[in-house]
Amino acid sequence: MAVLPVLAAILIFPQYPIIPLITGILLLVLLLSFSPGEPQEWLSASWDFAKQILPLLLLGVLVSGSYWEHLLAAGELFLTLGLRFSWRNSIC
Repeated sequence: MAVLPVLAAILIFPQYPIIPLITGILLLVLLLSFSPGEPQEWLSASWDFAKQILPLLLLGVLVSGSYWEHLLAAGELFLTLGLRFSWRNSIC
């Protein structure tokens, strides 16, 4: 029964594959949250783990992104990558 909304989303939105994916994920979460016993415990443990690791992942992306942004703004990105590039020579 849970596969019917996903199939409907595939048929209605064939050009947007993200919609059936999100529909399937939401249905899985709903099924697990209303199933007593081990599935509900698994969902709860997965959510607790996600709450622990997501801030660290976001902080890592922020730090590494700002590092690369700084290198690009300072003009040192190409030197770091071992490339010799001059902005003056690239403009015709």
